[in-house]
Order: sequence, then structure tokens, then C-alpha cells
Amino acid sequence: MARILDVGCGWKKVESAVSVDIRLQTKPKVCCDMDVDGKALRFPFRDNSFDEVYILQTIDHFKNIVSVMEEVHRVSRPGAKVIITVAHVSSVYSWSDPVHHLHLTSRSFQCFTDHPTKGATYTDVLFRPKEFHFIFSRSVISLIPRALCMFSPRIYEKHFSWIFPANDMHFEFEVLK
Repeated sequence: MARILDVGCGWKKVESAVSVDIRLQTKPKVCCDMDVDGKALRFPFRDNSFDEVYILQTIDHFKNIVSVMEEVHRVSRPGAKVIITVAHVSSVYSWSDPVHHLHLTSRSFQCFTDHPTKGATYTDVLFRPKEFHFIFSRSVISLIPRALCMFSPRIYEKHFSWIFPANDMHFEFEVLK
């Protein structure tokens, strides 16, 4: 059976996961501050403990994304799946929460990947990108950015995302060790 970690679980927990949150009122299995600061603070789990890690609508709450990604890498087994969902920088949701420290784009995680020119920028830990997509509202107007993304997600994000904002982004990575 796969061992699953749900970082910053909040009220909507991933089923059968070890849920972790800083807020006791969300009733996580483990209550602690996961906003690690380099090697001073670490996730309270052993190396190579998890087959899957979910960071759903939480990564933009952390102050030091590099240290968090290093800890996710440390506690994940080789080949583990890491799923991250986060508000896009153009989304009202990215800017409406007063505890969001980061405002991210589709390329915000390239520095953690095995990308030949943009990878391994700030750390030695590596993740292989497996999947990415923008998440839009279900309105008729969202058909425009959806069509733009089918043509070129990069052109959409660079030239049209502030006109037709995405709500969220979905990333899937494989842990490389």
C-alpha cells in the first residue's frame, strides 16, 4: 500500500494520507509548522518515507519554497509522485489570501527539475515534470484561454493571462534520486 503525505491538508484531506497542518482545528494526523527554514527545521518524517506527496493549494503559503521542496524530496522515495496545485499569478485567488507569500507561474518549478538549462538552479534536489495544466473557471468566457492554451500555453501565459486569468495550476512531478 502506498504511503501518502498531505502537506498543509486544511479541511479537505487526501484520503488515506498522513495529513499535516499547522492549524490544530483542521484535525490533522500531525500538527506542526511545515514552513521549514533550511536545515534548522525539518519535516517530522524519516528519509524515503512516502510514495506520494500532495501539496494542494498550500505551497504559496510557505516563505521558503526551496527548503520545502528539499524536504519533500528528502521524505519521498525514489520515483515518488508529487502533486502540487496552486493559484496562478493572474488569479484573484493568488492575491486575495493575506497569507500567500508567493505568486507563481507555470515555470516557477523549473529550477527544481532536470531541465537542461533552467534546472537545478538553487538546489541539488531534482524532480522530473510529468504533467502540467492550467485550471480555468467553467464560464463560457474561459473557452478563450482554453483555446489559447491548446495552441500554446507559453503564449497564453506570457501575453493573455492577465486578460483571461487562470484560476489554478496542476503540477505532477517524479522524485529523482
